[in-house]
Amino acid sequence: MKFREFVRNQIKIRNFKDLCIVFLKLAVIYFIFIEVYDDLLYLMCIMENVKSKINSRVIPAIPLFFYFIKRAIIFGLILIPIYRVLKHIKKKGAVSVFESKVTFRKAVKFLIVLSVITYWINGSILFVFFWDGPYWGRVVDADTGKPIAGASVAGEWMFDYVIPPFPAGGEEFADARETVTGKSGYFYVPMARTAWFWPFSRIVLDDLYVYKPGYDSHPPRMDNVWSEDDKRKWLAKLTKQYPEIRKKYSKEYHSIKPKEYFSDTRYAPSIYGRIFRADCKFYKPCIIKLNKALSIKEQREAASISFSADNGFEGYKIKKIIELLRLANKDLNNFKKDKYQSTR
Repeated sequence: MKFREFVRNQIKIRNFKDLCIVFLKLAVIYFIFIEVYDDLLYLMCIMENVKSKINSRVIPAIPLFFYFIKRAIIFGLILIPIYRVLKHIKKKGAVSVFESKVTFRKAVKFLIVLSVITYWINGSILFVFFWDGPYWGRVVDADTGKPIAGASVAGEWMFDYVIPPFPAGGEEFADARETVTGKSGYFYVPMARTAWFWPFSRIVLDDLYVYKPGYDSHPPRMDNVWSEDDKRKWLAKLTKQYPEIRKKYSKEYHSIKPKEYFSDTRYAPSIYGRIFRADCKFYKPCIIKLNKALSIKEQREAASISFSADNGFEGYKIKKIIELLRLANKDLNNFKKDKYQSTR
């Protein structure tokens, strides 16, 4: 009974102030849940990494130390002020600017407007908590237009940062998320979210990576191993099936004339990339078309996707696609060895 009363009191809404407090509580609960879930996955990844190393009992202390320091700062910056504000609001008879409905509304509006401004500037909330996405769309066969089920889709985000007043900067891994397409080929990549304590930064989507055995990847890769004969065939196919790309190219300024660009086999990979590399935005569905990889060399090239997250313990966020790529590369290498031994 006491628990029910406690829950009822927590979600009781009598005015605008109560509505804001309930919304804030739900947001904090959701944030804590997803972050604790990520922490558990991170610890499981570290333990698996330790177990996989033969005769290794050393837990990677440095990554763990910095990870939990970062977590402590995040929770401190977010939860402690919220707790103090809620305690102050609930305290009866306290003289506070938040006791006035008008002032409270002004404070809420100010924080919302400030968050919108900081998001517009660099994709962050108050220059601390960065987020981008989510991204959604569909993966289809480039020739038939039919949906491709069971394709692995992973998004990887990077921080682009500068160091004023010097014209220097760089990029750093931010976050990664993954999903798998359903029977209708639709996918939904969850929102990227992370804390970053440098205001002169912006979180950007590096790319949406798609892999399905037997197909080229996204971004397209198999054009890297085309022979001259392959380039000739693909150039004829692309110019015939996608005449709109020629019209679009003609309207833009380029140093290479359209006649030369669409007749020289040297530019076949460039045309292929222009057509099949999707420009994905979080505010609209993204249609990704995959071509069949017919030869072993094309399949091996399609499976050679690499991720920045795979270089450290952050790979647990896209564990499924990383494992799928490793198995695919292993199978393709074994196929090559078996074929080589059979020809000897």
